[in-house]
Amino acid sequence: MRKSFTLALAVAALTLGSLAARADNLQDGAKAFQGGQYSRALTLWRPLATQGNPVAQNNLRIMYLDGKGVPRDFARAMQWFSASASQGNSAGMYNMGLMYELGQGIKPDPFRAYMWYALAADQGNMPNAVAHRNALWSRMTPAAQNQARELSVACKRNNYKGCA
Repeated sequence: MRKSFTLALAVAALTLGSLAARADNLQDGAKAFQGGQYSRALTLWRPLATQGNPVAQNNLRIMYLDGKGVPRDFARAMQWFSASASQGNSAGMYNMGLMYELGQGIKPDPFRAYMWYALAADQGNMPNAVAHRNALWSRMTPAAQNQARELSVACKRNNYKGCA
């Protein structure tokens, strides 16, 4: 019994240490990015993004979209935002909405833009998503509003998978 308790504590300590290291890498990456040290930010964020961290995925998307420390690449930007959004990350969802609304690297699609804005707004921490969602809604016909709403409901029902 004592061995299994000691083993459980060791596993918990390793897990907590790993989580702390991830948080440190996110913060250190943010500091590097803000200081213009884009290659350092990329080095810190890429492993986290590859492991599925939605914040790191969203950050890499911004780097690829703006060409900060990497060649400007709309396809890669879309890949990272999509990965972030499909995990329920509101910033990734909001940015997917922007890409669809503005046609950044993809064909403009007001229905998908509305869907991503609505999903981000549902999270409650993206006020810009609410404003963009409402602006798109006001420009849609009632039939288009129903179609956009159905897309949002279907995406949410599928746990944000396959929505891009």
